[in-house]
Amino acid sequence: MKRKIAMLMLAATLLMTACGNNDAKQGNADPQNSVEQSEDASNEESSDAPEAEKEYSVGVFTDTGYDSEYMGFRFTTPEGCTLMTQEQLLQLAGITMDVLSDDFNDAMVEQAKSAMIYELFAGYETTTTNVNIILQPMDTSSLKMDDVIEASVQQLESMTAMDCVVSDERSTVTIAGQEYSKLLVDTTANGVALKQEAYIALLPGKMVNMTITYSEGNEAERDALLSAFTEL
Repeated sequence: MKRKIAMLMLAATLLMTACGNNDAKQGNADPQNSVEQSEDASNEESSDAPEAEKEYSVGVFTDTGYDSEYMGFRFTTPEGCTLMTQEQLLQLAGITMDVLSDDFNDAMVEQAKSAMIYELFAGYETTTTNVNIILQPMDTSSLKMDDVIEASVQQLESMTAMDCVVSDERSTVTIAGQEYSKLLVDTTANGVALKQEAYIALLPGKMVNMTITYSEGNEAERDALLSAFTEL
């Protein structure tokens, strides 16, 4: 069961790893080029990330769900849904990284292991419907959301551990006061067809990916998970 859940989280992890790897490459760029790019950037539009970085703090499990002061949301666990503990999340992360090794080299997997923050996972007990939130620390000050989306699509469609087809449809939505860019992905994992909605946000110093996975016919559970997020 844990490995099945890990497969559902894999697409979200790949999104983060793809963008994190691109960010690392940018960080190793030639200093002279960096200066030139900085000068050119002064005449361009600003990035999509806010300027002031907020110190990260781990969320708190409550009697009804989970509160994240850092992300500014309260998650109230819907009926029939189970919220994983932090210990369970860490165990799941290890399984996800094992699967991830099929699509990335050792260095990239190690980077994902050390950098990923598995913030939240909640799933229904009788279906595949679930929501997970992953954060990756990175310099978001110069990132453009369009570039993040492009890198994410390329990585998803190149996967071997599961088949992903990304829709051309793009939209921007607000969840618990936070603006996200939304991607729609049709995924086939172990012969099971799934739908995934990836919600990507750039916070100061971190990229956030919230992914909701569900099967056709379980849209009501998807909607319940989205409605479970309210602003603190």
